[in-house]
Amino acid sequence: MSYTVGVRRDNRVTLEGQFRPARDDRSFLDCLNNLHQKMVEAGEMRNISSVTVVLHDLSAEQEGTHDLFDTGESVKQRAQWESVSDLIDKIRVRHGSKALSLGSTQGPGDYIGSKIAFGRIPEPEDF
Repeated sequence: MSYTVGVRRDNRVTLEGQFRPARDDRSFLDCLNNLHQKMVEAGEMRNISSVTVVLHDLSAEQEGTHDLFDTGESVKQRAQWESVSDLIDKIRVRHGSKALSLGSTQGPGDYIGSKIAFGRIPEPEDF
Protein backbone atom coordinates (compact mmCIF):
# COMPACT_ATOMS: atom_id res chain seq x y z
CA MET A 1 0.00 0.00 0.00
CA SER A 2 1.25 3.47 -0.87
CA TYR A 3 0.08 6.54 1.07
CA THR A 4 0.96 9.86 -0.54
CA VAL A 5 0.27 13.30 0.90
CA GLY A 6 0.61 16.36 -1.29
CA VAL A 7 1.61 19.19 1.02
CA ARG A 8 2.30 21.90 -1.52
CA ARG A 9 2.02 22.31 -5.23
CA ASP A 10 5.14 20.36 -6.18
CA ASN A 11 5.92 18.57 -2.93
CA ARG A 12 4.67 15.10 -2.10
CA VAL A 13 5.62 12.63 0.60
CA THR A 14 4.97 8.91 0.07
CA LEU A 15 5.17 6.10 2.60
CA GLU A 16 4.93 2.41 1.76
CA GLY A 17 3.23 -0.13 3.99
CA GLN A 18 2.91 -3.89 3.84
CA PHE A 19 0.49 -6.37 5.33
CA ARG A 20 -0.04 -10.08 5.18
CA PRO A 21 -2.26 -11.45 2.41
CA ALA A 22 -5.76 -10.35 3.35
CA ARG A 23 -9.24 -9.73 2.07
CA ASP A 24 -10.72 -8.03 5.11
CA ASP A 25 -11.23 -4.27 5.50
CA ARG A 26 -9.55 -4.20 8.91
CA SER A 27 -6.13 -5.26 7.58
CA PHE A 28 -6.15 -2.44 5.03
CA LEU A 29 -7.40 0.13 7.52
CA ASP A 30 -4.78 -0.88 10.12
CA CYS A 31 -2.00 -0.45 7.54
CA LEU A 32 -3.40 2.91 6.43
CA ASN A 33 -3.73 4.10 10.05
CA ASN A 34 -0.10 3.16 10.75
CA LEU A 35 1.11 5.04 7.68
CA HIS A 36 -0.99 8.07 8.59
CA GLN A 37 0.41 8.10 12.13
CA LYS A 38 3.95 8.08 10.71
CA MET A 39 3.03 11.07 8.50
CA VAL A 40 1.67 12.94 11.52
CA GLU A 41 4.77 12.16 13.61
CA ALA A 42 7.01 13.32 10.75
CA GLY A 43 5.15 16.65 10.64
CA GLU A 44 3.96 16.13 7.06
CA MET A 45 0.29 16.83 7.69
CA ARG A 46 0.45 20.62 7.28
CA ASN A 47 -1.03 22.44 4.30
CA ILE A 48 -2.37 19.26 2.68
CA SER A 49 -3.50 19.67 -0.89
CA SER A 50 -4.15 15.99 -1.73
CA VAL A 51 -4.11 12.47 -0.35
CA THR A 52 -3.67 9.34 -2.47
CA VAL A 53 -3.91 5.72 -1.35
CA VAL A 54 -2.90 2.94 -3.75
CA LEU A 55 -3.11 -0.80 -3.23
CA HIS A 56 -0.58 -2.61 -5.38
CA ASP A 57 1.00 -6.05 -5.82
CA LEU A 58 -2.47 -7.58 -5.60
CA SER A 59 -3.13 -11.23 -6.38
CA ALA A 60 -6.14 -13.48 -6.65
CA GLU A 61 -7.17 -15.22 -3.45
CA GLN A 62 -6.41 -18.66 -4.90
CA GLU A 63 -2.81 -17.53 -5.66
CA GLY A 64 -2.07 -17.02 -1.97
CA THR A 65 -0.08 -19.46 0.11
CA HIS A 66 -0.21 -20.23 3.79
CA ASP A 67 2.17 -18.29 6.01
CA LEU A 68 4.79 -20.47 7.68
CA PHE A 69 4.47 -18.40 10.86
CA ASP A 70 0.68 -18.47 11.12
CA THR A 71 -0.60 -19.65 14.46
CA GLY A 72 -3.99 -21.18 15.09
CA GLU A 73 -5.04 -17.95 16.79
CA SER A 74 -3.91 -15.69 13.92
CA VAL A 75 -5.74 -17.86 11.37
CA LYS A 76 -8.88 -17.80 13.52
CA GLN A 77 -8.69 -14.02 13.99
CA ARG A 78 -8.17 -13.41 10.27
CA ALA A 79 -11.16 -15.67 9.45
CA GLN A 80 -13.32 -13.71 11.92
CA TRP A 81 -12.40 -10.37 10.32
CA GLU A 82 -13.04 -11.80 6.85
CA SER A 83 -16.50 -12.88 8.07
CA VAL A 84 -17.12 -9.37 9.44
CA SER A 85 -16.09 -7.85 6.07
CA ASP A 86 -18.37 -10.30 4.21
CA LEU A 87 -21.27 -9.38 6.50
CA ILE A 88 -20.66 -5.64 6.05
CA ASP A 89 -20.65 -6.12 2.26
CA LYS A 90 -23.98 -8.01 2.41
CA ILE A 91 -25.55 -5.30 4.57
CA ARG A 92 -24.32 -2.59 2.19
CA VAL A 93 -25.74 -4.43 -0.83
CA ARG A 94 -29.11 -4.78 0.88
CA HIS A 95 -29.35 -1.40 2.64
CA GLY A 96 -27.03 0.90 0.70
CA SER A 97 -23.36 1.81 0.81
CA LYS A 98 -23.70 4.03 3.89
CA ALA A 99 -25.55 1.49 6.05
CA LEU A 100 -22.49 0.36 7.99
CA SER A 101 -18.86 1.46 8.30
CA LEU A 102 -15.79 0.35 10.27
CA GLY A 103 -14.32 3.85 10.32
CA SER A 104 -15.36 7.36 11.11
CA THR A 105 -18.15 8.86 9.05
CA GLN A 106 -17.24 12.42 10.01
CA GLY A 107 -14.32 14.24 8.48
CA PRO A 108 -13.25 17.74 7.54
CA GLY A 109 -16.36 19.51 6.32
CA ASP A 110 -18.36 16.37 7.19
CA TYR A 111 -17.15 14.68 3.97
CA ILE A 112 -15.29 11.39 3.95
CA GLY A 113 -15.72 10.62 0.24
CA SER A 114 -16.20 7.24 -1.34
CA LYS A 115 -15.70 3.89 0.30
CA ILE A 116 -12.80 1.73 -0.89
CA ALA A 117 -13.93 -1.30 -2.89
CA PHE A 118 -11.31 -3.89 -1.95
CA GLY A 119 -11.01 -6.82 -4.33
CA ARG A 120 -13.48 -5.49 -6.89
CA ILE A 121 -14.28 -2.61 -9.22
CA PRO A 122 -16.35 0.02 -7.39
CA GLU A 123 -20.05 0.21 -8.20
CA PRO A 124 -21.87 3.58 -8.43
CA GLU A 125 -23.53 2.78 -5.07
CA ASP A 126 -20.09 2.87 -3.41
CA PHE A 127 -19.95 6.64 -3.83
